[in-house]
Amino acid sequence: MGRLLLLTLLFTGNVFAANITVTINNIANSQGDIRLALFDKGEKFPAAPAMQSLIVTEFTPPNASATFSDIPMGTYAIAIMHDQDQDEKLGTNFLGIPTEGYGFSNDAEANFGPPPFAEAAFEVDEPASHITINLVY
Repeated sequence: MGRLLLLTLLFTGNVFAANITVTINNIANSQGDIRLALFDKGEKFPAAPAMQSLIVTEFTPPNASATFSDIPMGTYAIAIMHDQDQDEKLGTNFLGIPTEGYGFSNDAEANFGPPPFAEAAFEVDEPASHITINLVY
């Protein structure tokens, strides 16, 4: 019986993988694209390389959605930016205040910089997870 279970797991893929669907609200306009980054470590969040990234190029404000696929169960955080000028970085003014939309999972607040990983962290413990993030401009 044990061999059959092992063979079934080998041929059916990772039964411990999940999909995380993200609904993005409060998109101000249809310029540029929406960039999402999924992180599994708190070290240097969100400046560290993302575990997985997505780019949404077609959307109709004020909402969009994107899905991260085949994610192992665990603890994650998501950072999003509305890259209106498509330069692949969050635009800021001379004081360092963002001029493009941004957001974090749990709608964690950015006060004088990005929130700590712990404030944006959420658990993925089911095959299908859904979170909503409201962009801030």
